[in-house]
Amino acid sequence: MASHCFNCDCEFWIAKRRHHCRNCGNVFCKDCCHLKLPIPDQQLYDPVLVCNICYDLLLVCRTREIRSQQLKKAIATASS
Repeated sequence: MASHCFNCDCEFWIAKRRHHCRNCGNVFCKDCCHLKLPIPDQQLYDPVLVCNICYDLLLVCRTREIRSQQLKKAIATASS
């Protein structure tokens, strides 16, 4: 059972609850784990709690995927 936030190292107590990131599985305080995103790779299609770090990483990955798909469409259209 974690006693401190994995990110900011604040101590958990009654008013400072634990939150699990559904992506990395680490335990965070509300300030470090309050964002929600779906994680289709883990079959989590509805938005779930993720830590701030995973949120940023997941957004970067999604942006790359979208750009890659757009590039493929543009190449396919140009070659038609």
